Amino acid sequence: MGSRIRKLQEIIHGHDVVGAIKHLADAVRRRLDPEWRRRMRGYAAKDRVDIDFDRRYGVNTWGDILLDQLGIAQQDIERGNGLYRPIEEKLFWEAMSLLEIDPSEFHFVDYGSGKGKVLVMASHLPFRSIVGIEFSAVLHEAAVANLRTFQSTDQRCGEMSAVCSDAIEYCPPDGPLVCFFFNPFSTEVWAKVLEKLHLSWKAEPRPLYIVYTNLRTAEELGTVLSDCDFLEPYAQRQRVLVYRAREMALA
Repeated sequence: MGSRIRKLQEIIHGHDVVGAIKHLADAVRRRLDPEWRRRMRGYAAKDRVDIDFDRRYGVNTWGDILLDQLGIAQQDIERGNGLYRPIEEKLFWEAMSLLEIDPSEFHFVDYGSGKGKVLVMASHLPFRSIVGIEFSAVLHEAAVANLRTFQSTDQRCGEMSAVCSDAIEYCPPDGPLVCFFFNPFSTEVWAKVLEKLHLSWKAEPRPLYIVYTNLRTAEELGTVLSDCDFLEPYAQRQRVLVYRAREMALA
């Protein structure tokens, strides 16, 4: 009860009386909305699954964090989606199931790797190497700590690393690539990252896959990948898009 009173005091302090009443009325309407309640139940269920994942592997990836709470400048926040949120384990494996490749021939790069949850999951496949690219120093340090404490008897790739870098500046490794994206960028950043990948691919034409995932729908990405001349569609699900370098079709 005390916490609710404090919350009410904060609302009143931050608004005039009319504004406070409107704010409270909006909150009541949200809680009576069946769609809002369904969405909140979904978030709670996701949290339980995410916490179980962390316990299973001895890591700490759970929880949503607004990027403005991590000391990131507003102009840089606008280059991403403004929020750290761990990907669902189910969604990651759905995306991986669409790739008909031998992972042992590929390097795996996670763009916008956050606290490293994707790196942990990817290590259960025998990739040549796994690297996560993260702009936020706070999230990067969390990923480094998670890679240090992570334990799994089913781990099949031991060559894992986390890099604190701007994705626009990052140069991917030589050799076949799987590039993973969990809805990390604005359209402008996407264009620059894809340009960097295109230059890398032109310098060394090789198998290259772009895997895009989104908790809601992959359609939110728009035409970013389809507008990229060196890529072609490979597979699609409601929350996953996979493209590949066009020359692979001619091999």
